[in-house]
Amino acid sequence: MKTKGSLVLALLAVLVPVPALADEAGPEKIIVDTDFATMLDDGQVVAMAAQLQAEGKVDLLGITVVTGDEWRDQEIAEAVKATERLGIGDTVGVYPGADYPLDHGSASVAADAAALATGDGFVGAWGTKKPKSEADLVPPPDGFAARVAPRAERAVDFMADQLRAHPHEVTIVAIGPLTDLALLANAHPEAIPLVKRIVIMGGAFDAPGNSTAKAELNWWFDPKAADEVLKLPVPAVIAPLDLSNTVPLTNEVYRRIAYPPRPTAVTGLYREIVGAGLNGSGGYEEDPGYTQPLWDELALAYAVDPSFATERRVVWPTVGTKTGADDGSVSYSAHPVAGRRPVTVLTQFDNNRFYDWYVDLMTRPVPVTG
Repeated sequence: MKTKGSLVLALLAVLVPVPALADEAGPEKIIVDTDFATMLDDGQVVAMAAQLQAEGKVDLLGITVVTGDEWRDQEIAEAVKATERLGIGDTVGVYPGADYPLDHGSASVAADAAALATGDGFVGAWGTKKPKSEADLVPPPDGFAARVAPRAERAVDFMADQLRAHPHEVTIVAIGPLTDLALLANAHPEAIPLVKRIVIMGGAFDAPGNSTAKAELNWWFDPKAADEVLKLPVPAVIAPLDLSNTVPLTNEVYRRIAYPPRPTAVTGLYREIVGAGLNGSGGYEEDPGYTQPLWDELALAYAVDPSFATERRVVWPTVGTKTGADDGSVSYSAHPVAGRRPVTVLTQFDNNRFYDWYVDLMTRPVPVTG
């Protein structure tokens, strides 16, 4: 197997734009599977999806929540509040997904760190204390939800129900660890062929990792799930770190959202949370030269309008699942590999058009108006 063959991939890069989804086909039905955090990239995706739903561009069927950036119950509390804040809590449910990865517990996380103590040091939920009760949950900046509660149905059952109700029409926008999708395949294998496609934020193909030197957080958090999902017989599109590194959140774009002519609850939280930067030590608000990549927002953009991607390629990937330096890392071939599935990897965006779209959605009135 050829791995990390940048020359081969450069030769295989596909440069032909893909037309946007036709409006006459109706709104794109999506489920957002997320390791939600208030107004970080996951929170922004839900805010953007709510605006797109009000516009008739998507039908947001629901939000499924998986442990990743934070522990699941903390994420659920923040996601439920987001639906209330956005005014969609009565129509868009939040469904509890996996609380733990398939096979990447605290012992293997510690072993990974010992084998390769590099990357940005962010290990998601493993870096925080797991809530044991509601009393341990931290409220979002504007408080817990007062009127909206999470749904009782499990994420995997909700996804299976929606896939059966809308066969070959549902795109799953997977912007957290892929645990929920792996569990869906195990619990409801008959539903997998009904998925229209999965658009995934995850992986580091030729780019360095972030949680470790080789691995991106989502796939490092549950490498077994990532590897299993990439073998499913479903069209899969990947927005990896390689793409994120080419679409920075510049100070100019940040300020267009953080300081709009008509501030909203979303733009205020954006300024408070994104403005502090990844390490919370100043970021955009204190350093004019500060920048960071955009991540999950790119996956949603592609799901709604594939023409945002100006370069893409097809590869057959494998995710490393051996504890240590290669956990969550990606190797791939540009040619078919037995037992693997081809995936489309996005490598370049039309940045200026994306930035305008992103700013527009993030600065629309809240609660959303249809």
